[in-house]
Amino acid sequence: MPSDTSWLGSESFVNYMLASIGFWRFMGFNMVIYLTALQSIPSDLYEAASIDGANGWQKFIFITLPNIYKIIELNLFLTVSGALEVFDLPFILTNGGPAGASDTFVLKIVSTAFQFSNYGMASDMSVVLLLSVVIVLGIQRLLLSKGGK
Repeated sequence: MPSDTSWLGSESFVNYMLASIGFWRFMGFNMVIYLTALQSIPSDLYEAASIDGANGWQKFIFITLPNIYKIIELNLFLTVSGALEVFDLPFILTNGGPAGASDTFVLKIVSTAFQFSNYGMASDMSVVLLLSVVIVLGIQRLLLSKGGK
């Protein structure tokens, strides 16, 4: 029995659908990054931990996590900055609809510049976006820097 739910046409579902599409789109890239990070950890560390009697959870907490922490931080940095500056998926799939439910700040900037020909305001909006991204990423960096180490 076919469902008549319009996933991209429903105001309550559209942002969840765009997020899941974005998640699926970048999952391969993230997996390659994490797989490379995991393969860069020397196996001698795991062997020594096994000899010392560490279980799998202890190996993860004390070996794996500290060794891939910088990669997690980088990936979170890229994900947050990409989420704040998202343009392509909402523009191509919904053009900000339905009823502006999937409108992003970047879509507003583009429409201000090219639909309403107000380039000065669009430039101001871009500067505000840049400053807000820098502030959010600066706060993220402070929170993840382990107390300034």
